[in-house]
Amino acid sequence: MNMNVATIICWSALLAIASRYAIWYISTFRKALRIEASTLLPSVRIYTPRYSPLIYVISPYIAPLFKYLPFGWGKWMRYAVRDGTWQHKGTLPRKELGSDVYWLLGPGGPQLWVGDADLISEITHRWKDFPKPVMYYTQLQLFGENVLTAEGPLWQFHRKITVRSFNPKNNSLVFTESQEQAKGMVLSWSKESRPASAITVDDLETSVTKLALHIISAAGFGHQMQWHGQETPKVTFAESLKTFVDEIWLLMILPAWFLKFSPSAHLRRVHKAPDIFANHVQQAINETRSENNTQRKNDLLSNMINSDGISHGSDKGGLSDPEITSNVFIFTLAGHETTATTIQTALVLLAVHPELQQWIHEELDVIYGGKPEGEGLVYESDYPKMRRVMALMLETLRLFPSISGIPKWTSDNHQAAQYNGQPFDIPPDTSIVLDVVAVHRNPRYWGEDAHVFRPSRWLMDETYEPPTNSVSHSKHHANMLCPRKGAFIVFSDGHRDCLGKGFAQAEFCAVIATLLKDCSIELVPPQGSARSDAVWSALCQNAWKALDDRRNMTSFKMYGKVPVRFVPRGSEWRRR
Repeated sequence: MNMNVATIICWSALLAIASRYAIWYISTFRKALRIEASTLLPSVRIYTPRYSPLIYVISPYIAPLFKYLPFGWGKWMRYAVRDGTWQHKGTLPRKELGSDVYWLLGPGGPQLWVGDADLISEITHRWKDFPKPVMYYTQLQLFGENVLTAEGPLWQFHRKITVRSFNPKNNSLVFTESQEQAKGMVLSWSKESRPASAITVDDLETSVTKLALHIISAAGFGHQMQWHGQETPKVTFAESLKTFVDEIWLLMILPAWFLKFSPSAHLRRVHKAPDIFANHVQQAINETRSENNTQRKNDLLSNMINSDGISHGSDKGGLSDPEITSNVFIFTLAGHETTATTIQTALVLLAVHPELQQWIHEELDVIYGGKPEGEGLVYESDYPKMRRVMALMLETLRLFPSISGIPKWTSDNHQAAQYNGQPFDIPPDTSIVLDVVAVHRNPRYWGEDAHVFRPSRWLMDETYEPPTNSVSHSKHHANMLCPRKGAFIVFSDGHRDCLGKGFAQAEFCAVIATLLKDCSIELVPPQGSARSDAVWSALCQNAWKALDDRRNMTSFKMYGKVPVRFVPRGSEWRRR
């Protein structure tokens, strides 16, 4: 009898859950479909729930099966599949719907996809009307509110303080530290700083991710991390930081109780990582406050604590220690992985394009020319000369962005907008995705070769006059292309543009310059291969396939593996 009662209770509970889900599915779907009858924009009906973790995980694996459904019933899955915009490179809605702006209508409510530069610019600059959907960022509030997860007046408060941390002095520190860490990375590959033979790197991702983590650690909060096994007092910090950022996704998807009591020692370490990280940051905060304020550092943490006019714990409105820790966490998470992926991608692209590598070498030879052997580059005088290196970064980010889409929403209000001169209404509680991939590859803004990797497109001559409604993305470099507002948004745009843009650009340029000063990077041919076009073509084909293998996790990462090697200039396997 008791068993029967338990069975009835279980089935009743399952039925209640299923009924509730069915009601939600039908009601939100019907709400979304109301737009279909009232909008002039094209729309696509989808049948999978928006933001379902299960669908997010399995959609890439089940999507290929939908193309076998008769009568085109499965076409909608091309729009609903995870990273779909990357798979079709933003071209599908233009070809099928004839529009850069369209609706996805399905369970969970309507979603507006925007690949039009003018509308993107309008949305990003009307930040009060189109806020960030902070409810999707709660998992990043491990230590409290921060500049990424906050919105409204709270965001303005965080932004006011944190923006002061990213300044020219910090960029100069980044530029110097990046050179030192890049040299350390090369030394970790070889005992000699200028190797006489080729150095093969089978896992470039691991190396550049570690490099970026070292840079953000030093320039972010003054902790030097080592490459060559020297023991330092900071080694415990380094280990905790690496564990924390490497396994953040586990903290985001698994409940704390599961990690804490897991039979896996690794998962238990992951559970402890945030506390260890917070303790180290708190120690750094205390050390910074105890130092003489006349001897201010230029790292992000010191700048945050010592911001002009801000006194911790006073009525002047300083950040609390948990808020400082939370912002340090966000700077670390956002700053190291995105830049690492960009550096990794750019290096592989240079290996595929030896002629572009020579083009970069020509610029570096001029910049390094006349400097004593071993002398590094200076941010104030040398960074503005690195126009080609900056063009390499911008073009890499245009075709291989570190984010595939930027989320916005309408909150509780109707919003009016325009597309191609035609007004349309956006209902309350509407999800909006600014389609980075689509707008970055749109021929309307980038020409007929929009899908071609061509860094020189960013270099203008001295007569260049930026057009109206354009914006510069490299203000330290003269005569650079200024794209249409909203056409290049990898650093976002408007009031919520990326705080660390200058940090990332200084880091990228310094790393590329250091790695390529005396070396070339090339694809690794099979041992004993003849120098033939067939072998080279096969290597490039594999590299392009790896470059295309990208997925959204904590960032839009490259998952393909491309072994490369660094060789002294002039000894390349495939001479230019």
